[in-house]
Amino acid sequence: MKRIIYIVLLLLNIIAVSCTNNNNTFTIGDLTYEIMDNDEVYLLRCNNTTATAINIPPKVMYNNKEYNVTNVSFDVFEYCSKLTSVTFPNTITHLDMWIFKNCTNLTTFNIPPSVREIYRYIFDTTAFYKNKDNWTGKALYKDGCLLAVDTTISGEYTVLEGTRLISDDAFRDCKRL
Repeated sequence: MKRIIYIVLLLLNIIAVSCTNNNNTFTIGDLTYEIMDNDEVYLLRCNNTTATAINIPPKVMYNNKEYNVTNVSFDVFEYCSKLTSVTFPNTITHLDMWIFKNCTNLTTFNIPPSVREIYRYIFDTTAFYKNKDNWTGKALYKDGCLLAVDTTISGEYTVLEGTRLISDDAFRDCKRL
């Protein structure tokens, strides 16, 4: 079922990207953006597959207009397997699905207080996720956000005090909770 959902989402993403008007996308350095409305852009993709560190700017200029970078799109860093570090600006409000897919070396990133939504499967393949030293008991937290809970957890679980956000899939497959 997950595979079917992934394939459908992948196809929708391919269709959306291929149907995008070229006037709505632009590239600055290694990053491609898509204009969403009058003053916001999505980070659409990273074009440097050998990058080890990415610092996403809070604002970008295009055609003499300034845009806030507010969202990080689906699969944006998928082919950046050497990526170890990403810095998000305080303008980011949404982290989309699978943005760190295949980023097996990613250990350092931030989740700014501006983020209001963290979608599914973002961190699963990262070195940060797989390093048990980053887990508090059977839960993975980062910057006040609950990202994941070990699927073997049973009984009750109390979210840590001060948690400001719970990831979309934090309790995925916790069948004995």
